[in-house]
Amino acid sequence: MAPAQIRLFEKRLRLGDTLWCTARFWGPPTVFVFTDAQAAALSQSASTAHFVDHWFTAAKLHDEFGYLTRDEVFVAVDSKENLDRNYEGSLYYYFK
Repeated sequence: MAPAQIRLFEKRLRLGDTLWCTARFWGPPTVFVFTDAQAAALSQSASTAHFVDHWFTAAKLHDEFGYLTRDEVFVAVDSKENLDRNYEGSLYYYFK
């Protein structure tokens, strides 16, 4: 997915200052916020369904053969605190 599409996806999340970044390896993205508490609250909210809707919309633009369905899409939520604590702050280690 193009960087401009990723930025648009991040903007549509409407997380403001709580968004640290989004990252992905091959599949759908992980939305990173700063703290474990923010990640827990976000994971338990209805917001994650909207994240999936936005990602599906963006990904569908690249689904030339129509294989992708909405129920196959997942967007994970995690925190920078977890990344730093358990993965030495490395997205490489996180997705490995």
